[in-house]
Amino acid sequence: DNDTIRSISIAYAKDTKERAMRSVQSRDGQYRAWKAEHVGRESDPPRLRIGYISSDFVNHPTADLIQSALLLHDMSRFEVFCYSITKDDKSEYRKKLAKEMEHFKNLPKKHSDKHCADLIAEDGIHILVNLNGHTAGDRNGISALRPAPVQLVYLAYPGTMGADYVDWNVADKTVCPPEHRAYYVERLLHMPFCYQTNSFQELYSEILDKSKLPKRKDHQLPDRPTFVFCNFCRLGRITPELFAVWVRILKRVPNSVIWLYKHPKAAVLRLKLQVTRAGLDEDRLVFSPPCSPKLEHLKRVTLADLCLDTLVYNG
Repeated sequence: DNDTIRSISIAYAKDTKERAMRSVQSRDGQYRAWKAEHVGRESDPPRLRIGYISSDFVNHPTADLIQSALLLHDMSRFEVFCYSITKDDKSEYRKKLAKEMEHFKNLPKKHSDKHCADLIAEDGIHILVNLNGHTAGDRNGISALRPAPVQLVYLAYPGTMGADYVDWNVADKTVCPPEHRAYYVERLLHMPFCYQTNSFQELYSEILDKSKLPKRKDHQLPDRPTFVFCNFCRLGRITPELFAVWVRILKRVPNSVIWLYKHPKAAVLRLKLQVTRAGLDEDRLVFSPPCSPKLEHLKRVTLADLCLDTLVYNG
């Protein structure tokens, strides 16, 4: 439940901060890497210095979503820094951001959290945006050492950080409706429509050209008049209760199939078994492997009629 999730986040953030404080030998549990002389340094012309720190400036959904937003900053008003906390994967996302961002810096794992926090502080960052939150690859110990006077969490983890070193959480009224306010430690910055940026027009405009889209037969989907439901999450996100709902949908919609991601393979066999036990043919489920590059995956998604999202951990 939400209270439990909030409590876990608070405990995790507290442990992260305690380890960070021990690393700098802080007796009172307080440490501030940023200094007034750093953030007070003026640029010509005067600009707000914004830092984005992430492990996902690689071939990852976060880079896919935020690439355009990073490149669309008004450089006459903002000086933007990207701090990557993971190694270069040679992907197109990494190449483009490293080439086109005004400042793109790598903070290797061999450098301590204090070393990285001091480097960010020396850049005079006014606002530091944590694009990880509590997700794989985070180095929240850097944020715990306060390298910037204003710190916020955005994009990858829309739940609470539970941390006293994060001031703001960027959300919207769908991600965080008013009745969920009590479950957040941070102040909330509600975007007017949707909190999630994306790079669709820049990266995937080809999808809007029908002549470049595949046919159903190209992806082993039935040619006959068929309604195609789809979900391309990892199969582990499908709970037994939710799958029972999907089976009822198949029963109520003749000539329909559910198109799913073929991973992990063991789950494929279990789902087929559940369908046959419900009295349906297993070919009412269609499984497809990963599709690369991502553009080709998005093209094939256009073949479906309706997406069925998962609960708890959605798509």
